[in-house]
Amino acid sequence: IMHSAEELTDWGMSIQFRLRPFGDGSGLGLALGPHWGAPEGDDLLDRDEAFRLDQAGRQQRQMRGRERGLAADLGYGLRAFGGMLTPYSEYRLTSGDYGSISQVAGVRFSNSDALQFSLFTERHIARPGETRSRLAVELQKYY
Repeated sequence: IMHSAEELTDWGMSIQFRLRPFGDGSGLGLALGPHWGAPEGDDLLDRDEAFRLDQAGRQQRQMRGRERGLAADLGYGLRAFGGMLTPYSEYRLTSGDYGSISQVAGVRFSNSDALQFSLFTERHIARPGETRSRLAVELQKYY
């Protein structure tokens, strides 16, 4: 992925090994692999603040583009309630001066490919020592 706007550029790349034994999402699912550049989901260019960064902010973003890390996802899909119920866990480790650790654990329900409901808890540890935790509910509808 690569985005740019004037003097601000975000890029990222990852390689993943995925194991999904059944195409319908049931059973054990596993993903593991390294990543380089801006972390996935960091979508700075989708926010207004991207266009209000000063020179120091732009330099900090460029340093974050040099980061690398490891991502792992684990889940087990079960047929329940007329859809797929999947308890899951995610782990993201990013190295570098602006590195972080992100841990997610939750449950996801999908009754089709177009509707998904998730209830999860997330813990994000940023260096140097800033920790944030949250409990979240997400509802996604795909068209």
